[in-house]
Amino acid sequence: MTLAKPGGWYFFVACASCGRRIMFQEASPLEEDEHPAGATLTCPHCGAEHSYLASQVQRGQVREKGA
Repeated sequence: MTLAKPGGWYFFVACASCGRRIMFQEASPLEEDEHPAGATLTCPHCGAEHSYLASQVQRGQVREKGA
């Protein structure tokens, strides 16, 4: 699991079991990054392991504390 930095940008998927975000790779604040290919990931929240397609990968920013 990637330790998220407030204000940082990350690629993530929604866990197929619990729906919570699995952040797995840092992303640029600009949308110039190519989305990573699919991956097999273990959810740090529920422990389920699933394979994800590139089309399931999303990009987002971690909120600053207090924002």
